[in-house]
Amino acid sequence: MPNPINSITFDPDTDGTISCTATYSVQQSGTSSDWGGSSPGSIMRVNKVAGGALLQTGSFQPCSRTRMSQTYKATFPVLLSDGAITVSLNGSGGASGTSISFWDVDMVVEFIKR
Repeated sequence: MPNPINSITFDPDTDGTISCTATYSVQQSGTSSDWGGSSPGSIMRVNKVAGGALLQTGSFQPCSRTRMSQTYKATFPVLLSDGAITVSLNGSGGASGTSISFWDVDMVVEFIKR
């Protein structure tokens, strides 16, 4: 099944904090049994919509070669001056020839005003 939602975009009206929770199924695959110095996993990112500049990066959460369900939680500061932002769930790491597949993604972003 394709990723139904792996990002959420919104435009805050004041400074604050966002609490992000993503529940998803994930599997790493590829031709190599040696994942090299960088194990594959999930990472959450916050980007500006205008220009795509990376504002924040969450912690790395490893994934498995077998299908599994995971929950990723992170909080990020938000500044009104950043304008519209996108929170996204991304694959990260792994040796060449490998990939990370996400499906059944359910993402919730809660905005807490200062």
